[in-house]
Amino acid sequence: MTAALWNATDHAIGEPVLRIGGNGIGVVALVAIGAGFGAMRLVRGRLVPRARLVDALAEAAIA
Repeated sequence: MTAALWNATDHAIGEPVLRIGGNGIGVVALVAIGAGFGAMRLVRGRLVPRARLVDALAEAAIA
């Protein structure tokens, strides 16, 4: 997976694809991605009540 990302973005092997710091865009991107995933999880829980049950069962099985 990582090698495919390096090839797709024309980065040298071992070079970071997303740098956090510098101009701050990396931090903003990570926060936005996290917020987006959180929002999708909330919407799924409200639109599909069964998904909450499946999540609870999956967490119980892992624990």
